[in-house]
Amino acid sequence: KINLANDFAFTGTVTGAGAYELLQTQTASSTSTISFTSTYLNSTYNHYYVVIENATFSTDGADGTFEFSANNGSSYLANGSFFNQLAYDSTFRVDGPTVSQVSMRTFSSVDGDNSNNNGIGCLEMHMFNLSSTTDKKLIWFVVNQHTQGGDAGKYLIGQFGLDTTSAVNNIRLGVNSGTFVTGKFKLYGVR
Repeated sequence: KINLANDFAFTGTVTGAGAYELLQTQTASSTSTISFTSTYLNSTYNHYYVVIENATFSTDGADGTFEFSANNGSSYLANGSFFNQLAYDSTFRVDGPTVSQVSMRTFSSVDGDNSNNNGIGCLEMHMFNLSSTTDKKLIWFVVNQHTQGGDAGKYLIGQFGLDTTSAVNNIRLGVNSGTFVTGKFKLYGVR
């Protein structure tokens, strides 16, 4: 037994600790969509992690979305999803549950660059079982963004379940109006 009250020093490499491995980084430049493909979304990992850093949007009021494909982007899953979201922007509310969604809404009514405020949005998202052909898929995310009035602090926590046992090998991030003006989009595999 190890007494965890004692101090320990370690050398070498720690394995099996749930390492986050950066697979791909994409930078938006007036881009309508960002896709992560089967090159990276495959059976190597059971857990994927997406980070969006400092995304800016061309249009006030736009929503950011994620869509999922089982055929590497030839088409996107049209239904069988479940969505629920908690939001706080000086008022706490629960949106959902909503079923049969075409896409998962993440950013909500953003402050775009076509006003004086020009807000940003940041996101962290975890996705599980994407390559499974027997299990359904689970996704949860956290978003912090500026609202259309430029106020910092619209905070969203959401979950999304894909009611499919098909392997998902492509995700597309987009906006329902305008483009991502800037932002870094990172995909990690988690061991």
